[in-house]
Amino acid sequence: MSCTGTGTGTGTCTVAMDQARSVTVQFALDTYTIGGSVDNLTGTGLVPRNGGEELPISGNGGFTFAHPVAHGGSYAVTVHAQPTGQTCTVGNASGRDVAADVNDVRVDCADTTIPITPLAVPVPALSAWSLALLGLLALRRRV
Repeated sequence: MSCTGTGTGTGTCTVAMDQARSVTVQFALDTYTIGGSVDNLTGTGLVPRNGGEELPISGNGGFTFAHPVAHGGSYAVTVHAQPTGQTCTVGNASGRDVAADVNDVRVDCADTTIPITPLAVPVPALSAWSLALLGLLALRRRV
């Protein structure tokens, strides 16, 4: 018996029964789609990846990768490229032993924030003379 298959989940097996006869059987493996939804996307350039497939996404809503996963296979969705001004995370990002379509991958985006660190600027100590001068300036303004 010899079998050949393709990456699309189909193939054939040939069984030689004797020198004059053989039987050929075609088969197809079950495959399943991988997808989910994107929320809070306001930037441009979001590109999730599953395996080697990249899927540019331009708006909120559902998405499905074009290449299905074979029965019993696995998937791992990551963010290949972040949108401008945002950071996106992936929930329900991976699974194995796939036996049905996957539609619960969640890509959630949020505006990128840059933390502001206050600068510590030393203030020189005020002398008695400086305090007296400030006092005079304050009195002069009142008059």
